[in-house]
Amino acid sequence: LVELIKTVKERGWRLGQTVGVLSYQDQTYKEVLAGGISSFGPDARQLARQVSDRLTRPSAQPVAVSLQLVQRASL
Repeated sequence: LVELIKTVKERGWRLGQTVGVLSYQDQTYKEVLAGGISSFGPDARQLARQVSDRLTRPSAQPVAVSLQLVQRASL
């Protein structure tokens, strides 16, 4: 991600204007990196609940996990 941002700057592009960046799995540092990097990933609380349920009540049924989009300046 850092290398991508360096390349964007070297080429004179602007995040969120000339080029958009969307990263997987939100992390705290993405709030401040390059003015904010947009990200998407599973809803961690929902995923934790579903894992807990599967550990206590095993099942072969598939589980759907919703994704969250955290939009910041990079998009």
